[in-house]
Amino acid sequence: MIHGPNYLIQSLDNDNFKKEKLEKTFVSKFNFFWLIIFLPGFVLGILVAFQIDPNKFFYLPNNANLSRIIGSSGAILSIFMWSLNPLSDFQCSTDKTRGYLSRVVDVTNFVSTWVICGFLAFEIFMYFTSIDLKSFFEIWLPFVPLMAIIFGFLPGCGPQVVVATFYLNGFIPLSAELGNAISNDGDALFPAIALAPKAAFIATIYSAIPAIIVAYGYMYIFE
Repeated sequence: MIHGPNYLIQSLDNDNFKKEKLEKTFVSKFNFFWLIIFLPGFVLGILVAFQIDPNKFFYLPNNANLSRIIGSSGAILSIFMWSLNPLSDFQCSTDKTRGYLSRVVDVTNFVSTWVICGFLAFEIFMYFTSIDLKSFFEIWLPFVPLMAIIFGFLPGCGPQVVVATFYLNGFIPLSAELGNAISNDGDALFPAIALAPKAAFIATIYSAIPAIIVAYGYMYIFE
């Protein structure tokens, strides 16, 4: 409505770009091992999501934790496969000729790596600083929704999972979580930055406007 449907549309030689940037990045030979870990990991993940301890049903020697073993193995393999194919998210957005399984594996590895890195950065920060986040956010409460909205500008889902964790643990109010949920564009922002950085920037600014209105409107009315 503001600038019409052709605003910032650009031509791009996708074939040449993919040939130069994405050649020799496929790691599908590891997909079999990925599936071996994924299948039991999926079942264990469902149990954990419903707050059921899967270790009560599986007894391993030396008090080994089955869910921790499978989860750690899957995390290590995902990061390893992503490191061999760091353009996986952009690749799956542009190359539709690849197999469905390979695309699912690549996107999952990319998302898993982002989430792991996000939580790792948070845990390392907390370990070395020992900051009381709840008291910190209470002091700066009027600015917390704005901080969450700005945090939502970061591409990928990893940072947003950390913000959701803050909310679930009572560190930030619901208004901040609402603002973050609206302002972030998730993993879609990565290929957008690669293909059309100016359009990606404008889209991020657009998403900030309703995020600010909803977040501070909710804070003013309900909090």
